[in-house]
Amino acid sequence: MQYGIRFVAAGLVMSALAGVCPRSATAGGGPVESRDGVYTREQATEGRRVYLLNCAAECHMSNLKGIGASPALVGSEFMMRWEGMPLAALWERIVTTMPASDPGSLAGEDYLAILAFLLDQNQMPPGSRRLSQEAGTLDSIIIESGKP
Repeated sequence: MQYGIRFVAAGLVMSALAGVCPRSATAGGGPVESRDGVYTREQATEGRRVYLLNCAAECHMSNLKGIGASPALVGSEFMMRWEGMPLAALWERIVTTMPASDPGSLAGEDYLAILAFLLDQNQMPPGSRRLSQEAGTLDSIIIESGKP
């Protein structure tokens, strides 16, 4: 549990630093969209595995459609909630609240992999670069529909 708390604390520090560090997800330093290939296929595959082990059973379901108080993680409901927001906002929400039984308990790479899986399942294409927690990177990626 101490590892999880430290991870959440590190995430909050990184989020704070994102406001003062250069935001350079692209060579030009400007923001990019989630449909610009911001994760790798391998990350999404690993994210699916981690998601099925930690998120699917009783909450968001294996089809990501959610049940009860657990919201859908795919489709129009998900996009209405997150579209236009920085990917860092979704990452922070996941890290600080999931898994519900032990928030912040997964490794940083596991949370990034789950994020890649969610992007993949919302028709946002993979690319050649892995999602990273590098300061400002997630904050500079804007969640946009996978359909241009």
